[in-house]
Amino acid sequence: MPRGRGTENHVHKYFRIDGGLWGCGECTHYLPKNVARMIYSRFSRCWECDRLVKMEDKIMDFAIQNNNSQILCEKCIERLKRIQSGEDVVLKEAAELAEKIARGEL
Repeated sequence: MPRGRGTENHVHKYFRIDGGLWGCGECTHYLPKNVARMIYSRFSRCWECDRLVKMEDKIMDFAIQNNNSQILCEKCIERLKRIQSGEDVVLKEAAELAEKIARGEL
């Protein structure tokens, strides 16, 4: 439902813009540098899985330290770390899915 100047009410999908700004990838909302610290404790949606993410130290530290401009949830951060370590995540996830199907869980 539109409100204000025609924008939609939604949970922003934050990403880091050059110069220390944080903006939403789905609307024109952004936080200028002088209020960028206010991004902590806000909510965003994960760029990988669309889960709701509270932007706490662990999430923000990973984004900043890894030059990852997009906010990821803890589950996607752990998956990315496993991929970066050389683990075959896709093969492992496929095997886990096959086991669930064999057990009749799906």
